[in-house]
Amino acid sequence: MRTLARPRLRDDVAAELTRLIAVGELSAVERLKEVELARQLGVSRTPLREALLVLERDGLVISEVNKGFRVADLSESRVRELFPLIGALEAEAIRSGGAALRARGRELLTINAELRAATSKARLHELDRRFHEVLASECSNSMLLDLLQRLRLQAQRFDGGATRGLASPERSVRDHDAIAHAIVAGKLDRAAALVQAHRRTGVEIVIAWLRARQSKARA
Repeated sequence: MRTLARPRLRDDVAAELTRLIAVGELSAVERLKEVELARQLGVSRTPLREALLVLERDGLVISEVNKGFRVADLSESRVRELFPLIGALEAEAIRSGGAALRARGRELLTINAELRAATSKARLHELDRRFHEVLASECSNSMLLDLLQRLRLQAQRFDGGATRGLASPERSVRDHDAIAHAIVAGKLDRAAALVQAHRRTGVEIVIAWLRARQSKARA
């Protein structure tokens, strides 16, 4: 675990806790031990508690009366709610991107070519994240972007889990190619529909991973 010693500690701590949750180092098995976490991160409990409140707002942790905080459970219902909503927001971001987004179509194709060639799961996850960030990069609606960022933080747990588990990049690569080519052609409504279908496919992939994970835990 990295020791943090930079300004804006609350945001830094929140970012590090988000990373630890996304990679599975902090799980929903037991409550978070604030004293131990603060020591490991090299901060006092004040910025840690502030960071936990930020993560609670974003749905990554929940607080329980007289028990402190714990990581929010991974659930199928959460996936079914979360991924289509992200897809809808990404679709609107694409539609509003206009000519500026079309100009970045070749960049999307390049990212996807790197994704196709990637061999490590960490690299696959990084490139997938970058592809989706570019999709929304030319949207000027700050409220949409803020909400999308919060939801993506929640989705990282499922994305990372699926990447480490059952998900194959082949389907994502095909979906990304279709989205990028639609953007290059200036067919933003088509690209928006494709990204929503892509997120719906992601629901089934992640649920399959969750069920396999649960079966393994019971075995």
